[in-house]
Amino acid sequence: MSEKSYSDNSYLESVRSDEALLGLSHRQPKKSRWLVWSTYLASGLILLVLGSLAGRYTRRDTDQECAAQLSMYSPAIEAVEYIDFDFDDDFNVSSIYRGPPTPEREAAWLDMTYKHGVEIPEDKLEKLNRTEKDHMK
Repeated sequence: MSEKSYSDNSYLESVRSDEALLGLSHRQPKKSRWLVWSTYLASGLILLVLGSLAGRYTRRDTDQECAAQLSMYSPAIEAVEYIDFDFDDDFNVSSIYRGPPTPEREAAWLDMTYKHGVEIPEDKLEKLNRTEKDHMK
């Protein structure tokens, strides 16, 4: 029994000496605590700023903003509304646009793809954001 009590005492002494070596039994000085908290605060502020910048510069433009930047000038651009639509375009679905060429099919394609020219007043040509005005008359 005395052997067991000896080992228990040596274990406790070893734990106490480890605590003393690691400084666990002493409180940190105020200066050290202030340094730790100021480091946490600075890190938090840096993360907040980086998160704000990332949110600002990774924002996606709306459909209207993209259209305003990429489309030609139109006084009606603000009235355009966009919708998501799934076309019935499976490979085996019959359509007026699929199959061997026929006069009806060619007329359907021409009707869908042909767009006549648009007249733009001279004072609005600048808004097209294109070069060489002479080629646009």
